[in-house]
Amino acid sequence: MILHVVAAVFVEQAGQDPLWARLAFAAIPSVFALGIAWLVFRLHRGWDRKRWVLDQKKAEWKEILVKVAAIEETIPCITAGSPDYESLNDSVVAVLPLLRGSIFVYGALESRGLIGKWESYAGFASGIVETIKGDDTVQGDPPELLNPGDKEGSRQSRKAYERSVRMKLHEFREELRTLARTELEI
Repeated sequence: MILHVVAAVFVEQAGQDPLWARLAFAAIPSVFALGIAWLVFRLHRGWDRKRWVLDQKKAEWKEILVKVAAIEETIPCITAGSPDYESLNDSVVAVLPLLRGSIFVYGALESRGLIGKWESYAGFASGIVETIKGDDTVQGDPPELLNPGDKEGSRQSRKAYERSVRMKLHEFREELRTLARTELEI
């Protein structure tokens, strides 16, 4: 509106209504509107990109946390004496490619040293599996001990193994959740 008034004053002072004045008078609001539209488009594009990156981070964090939480289901195989010890080892090792292959959260994982911690946890879980395999048990349903007098001791050591595997998993999972909350600004 102010531009219209300025243009009208300019035309009045010129004493005549030249063609260029009429064109300028008609073009100024259009150019102004186009400038505003361009600015809004640029700002919106930046917001959309930030929103897209945040959505990708959420998806990666969700995938990682779900995969780590699924390991919880394989831990009871230790106490139960299930012959499926390898499922624990396999599920722990299966998280490594997911951590290393993440695009949007890799920097955060690496800066906190969580990939190295998970590799160390995988070694720990593998050591537990190897220790259990080396136990004096015969795989069966239910597993029987070669030394029947030491059933309680073996059961207690398996419970201790399960507790330590579970505790380390919970610590790591909590550290992942904390980092995810920080990264996603929740």
